Amino acid sequence: MRGGLQLIECAVRRTADSLRSRYTRAMANSVFVLGAGASAAAGVPLMGNFLDVAHDLLRANKVVDRESFELVFDAVGVLPRVHSKAMLDVDNVESVFSAFEMAQILGVFGDYDEARIATLDRAMRQVIAETVERSMPLPTKKHEGHTYVAAPPPYEEFAELIASIRETSQTCSVVTLNYDLACDYALYQRDVPVVYSLGSDDDPAGGLPLLKLHGSLNWVLCPRCRQIVPWRLGRYLANRSWPTADLVKTVQLSLAAELPKMLHCEEAVGSGPVIVPPTWGKTSQHLSLTHVWRRAARELSEAENIFVIGYSMPPSDAFFKYLYALGTVGKTRIRRFWVYNPDPTVGERFRDLLGPAVQSKFQYVQDTFAHAIDGIQRQFKA
Repeated sequence: MRGGLQLIECAVRRTADSLRSRYTRAMANSVFVLGAGASAAAGVPLMGNFLDVAHDLLRANKVVDRESFELVFDAVGVLPRVHSKAMLDVDNVESVFSAFEMAQILGVFGDYDEARIATLDRAMRQVIAETVERSMPLPTKKHEGHTYVAAPPPYEEFAELIASIRETSQTCSVVTLNYDLACDYALYQRDVPVVYSLGSDDDPAGGLPLLKLHGSLNWVLCPRCRQIVPWRLGRYLANRSWPTADLVKTVQLSLAAELPKMLHCEEAVGSGPVIVPPTWGKTSQHLSLTHVWRRAARELSEAENIFVIGYSMPPSDAFFKYLYALGTVGKTRIRRFWVYNPDPTVGERFRDLLGPAVQSKFQYVQDTFAHAIDGIQRQFKA
């Protein structure tokens, strides 16, 4: 489009530029909020069936860190005794994760001693990381005789949408509640640099804010400097090749399994990924992610368009409600607040969240991630 405009008469070009300028203002400062439903399309299990998938992997002997899996499921077996006296969703992985963290703080978990309790948190993070990576296949594709490893759909299409928005000099950012690397890998494939906003000087200038509120499978806490640091995909993949990529339909990204080997402060970090359950812990134990949350609030405060995809806003996640309520305090007028989710009950939850100034801008579409991309893409091309 830009090349075509250079070939027409000046008067027409000025008119077109004027129209494009008005359109850019209408669609600038867009924030995409991605929930678990977005990554479910890439194969990542939802929180309600996550433990079932993890247990199936264990029974099929398809896990590397078998000790962590067995430790977690032994502890899960203790939780029904808690459930008999108090309401606790023992089938939801994030509820169980939060219970393990609280047990570590209180030093109480059935007949476990404190040393055993202390192992639960790390074991759960390992189970989450390995289950996510083994559930998210990356498809191999051929292009002009060359085989490459693509991002899982529909993240590949989502990265194309982001890249096309950035090419028009409009601003956008992504706030995700997912731990996985589907979005990271898709953006890496499109040569879109990402800003994690972890408070270090690691972020590239002009990168896309990719704000992972719950942590990420490629983030680790350095034991020496106590900084959360990312193992960026460009660095991780620089000296690695995909084995048998020409012979298989899918491969797996297994970065989290190698994360303890990552070097920082001239030594291996020796620990697993930084992952935060989306409950009370965000306001107490995990203030190390404050930089990410503040940047997310800033992006929301400047957003004219908010697109929420695959996030059901469960009652247990009060964090996002406060993030939205406080983050959107600002002078910017919200023009669109669109929610895409196949669950018909989700629309009313978001409608109850929104104040009167945004109610008229609200649109709920009962649809999937892939169709959301198509719908949003049409808006930017209109």
